[in-house]
Amino acid sequence: MAKQPASEKKPPRRKPTRRQLATGELVDELAALRGITADIVDHVRLELESGLIELRRTVTSDAQGRAAKIPVRNLEAALKRIRALRVKPEKGRLKDLRRLAALLDELDELLTGGR
Repeated sequence: MAKQPASEKKPPRRKPTRRQLATGELVDELAALRGITADIVDHVRLELESGLIELRRTVTSDAQGRAAKIPVRNLEAALKRIRALRVKPEKGRLKDLRRLAALLDELDELLTGGR
């Protein structure tokens, strides 16, 4: 086996510095947080959507498929609360999600009596 000339030898590998190790680990952790964030956002979206679907189902019919007997004052109060909701979806704010969740709780109480 022939020896490589000195000019072709690879320089010895250096051990990564603390900064390089910390940077690599931080990049990995940030990528993991991104995945966790996506999972949480999906879960919250599905929870809110299912609440809306359930409320709509409650308003349109009861368990036997008959028209729901919700007092008119409750229907009107629900409309008033929905129309009073002030959110800015284009900004994607957490407080808007909280407002939506609170509204769904109020509507559930009004329309189903909190069942």
